[in-house]
This record gives sequence, structure tokens and C-alpha cells, in this order.
Amino acid sequence: ENTALKLNGKPVKLRGVNHHDLLPETGRTLSRGQIIDDLVLMRNANINFIRTSHYPPDRRMLELCDSMGFYMMCEVPFGGGDSHLTDVTYGDIEGGWPGEGNIDADPLFVRPGYWADANDPSIAVEPNDPNAVWIIGDYHLSQKAAGQAVDSPCVDAGSDTAVNLGMDQFTTRTDKVGDEGIVDMGYHHCENVADLNDDGKVNMADLAILAFQWQQEPSVPSADIAPTGGDGSVDDSDLGLFVDNWLWEAGRSGVPR
Repeated sequence: ENTALKLNGKPVKLRGVNHHDLLPETGRTLSRGQIIDDLVLMRNANINFIRTSHYPPDRRMLELCDSMGFYMMCEVPFGGGDSHLTDVTYGDIEGGWPGEGNIDADPLFVRPGYWADANDPSIAVEPNDPNAVWIIGDYHLSQKAAGQAVDSPCVDAGSDTAVNLGMDQFTTRTDKVGDEGIVDMGYHHCENVADLNDDGKVNMADLAILAFQWQQEPSVPSADIAPTGGDGSVDDSDLGLFVDNWLWEAGRSGVPR
């Protein structure tokens, strides 16, 4: 009204920031406490308005903003408008957008995340359901070579070889085998085959797993990491690959071998 934004008849002045669910320590996985820390910092800086990013915000973020008195705007998930999506190359964008290499298909993730009933996670619900909780998905690409039933159309669908693009030491597979041949289209996880307990480090905890299975049939998690796919026993070849990756840590310089 007269160039003023009003809420319930009273003028409101927005002092806003953009927000991403991202921290150096935990990546895109934030705890409730970390979200609160972010919001307290904003409150102390006299911020009252938050614009979310181009992906669905954490439901806890919405609830906390409501309880702490923040105004929010959820961004439409397009990178600046349809004009920027008229020519898509080597992507998986639905809707028939033109462009070399756009496959326009279900990427077939191993297990996409979904909203479920808190009392029975097998029941999918709408996000506004009072009992809804978010079930974290597995966004590796479905691949027969890694044990899934079908291959994702994103496998070997990129513009060049994984080696030429520097992606061969990263993986899109649940078994952590590095990308081979034509690069896969999708997020490449910085995982390490020697990180047996999946804690982002190759250290004494992983060595203990390998030692327990030494010269025996592998168990779960398997220390049978060499050659690719394993050979049914934990032996010198597995130890050699383990030593090559000793003290690797996700997020530091260097890539898995």
C-alpha cells in the first residue's frame, strides 16, 4: 500500500538474507541445534527475513523460523527462470528441454528420500501431515554392477570419459567403485573403498575390521576390497590397497585410490 509492505495492516520492513543448508563440518546435513545456531546469529544481526534456496528447506527450519518470528520466502526451484533452462546439455532435466545429452528420464536413485509416518516409516505421507518425518534417501545411482536390479539411465551418459574429467577417483555406486569409462551423470561421492565403517576416515577403526577378517571369508562390513568386487578372502591384496589409503579423510585434499 503506497509502496509499503503491510502485514495485518501494519508496515513491515524486511531485513533479509539468503540461506543454504550447509556447514563445513557436516555438509548438507544439519542438526536441529545447528539450525538454531544459524537462526540465533541472524537474530543477533537484526535479520527478520530468510529466502530459502532452490531445494526444499528442512521442515525443522520452517518450524523454528515460525517459532522465532522470521518471515520466509521459499524459492521457486529454477535457476533464475525458464529462460536459463531452454538449452540443457548433458543433464537429466524433465520436460523435454532441448540440448545435447539431456536424457529427460527418472535417474533411478537407489532409494530416494520421502516423507513417512513417524509411527510407521513404511507409510508415505504428505509433508504437511502432523506425523510426517523425512526418511533420508540413498542417492547413489542404481547399477547392476553394484548389486541393484536395474541400471540408471545416468550411468555412462556424460560428455567424456571419467578419467579425462578427473572424476574416476569418485563414485556414483553403492559399492564405492570409482567411475569408469564414460562419466556418469550425477553426484560423485568422495568415498573411499578402505573406509570400511563409512565414517569418512581410514584409520584404526577400519584396520580393526580388516584384522578381524584377516585370511577369512569377509563379513559385513566387508574388508575384501581388492581386486575390484573382491575375491572372497581378506589377504595381502586387500591390505596393500588399505595401506595405500591409510589416513585418508573426506574433505581433505587428495582422492581415494
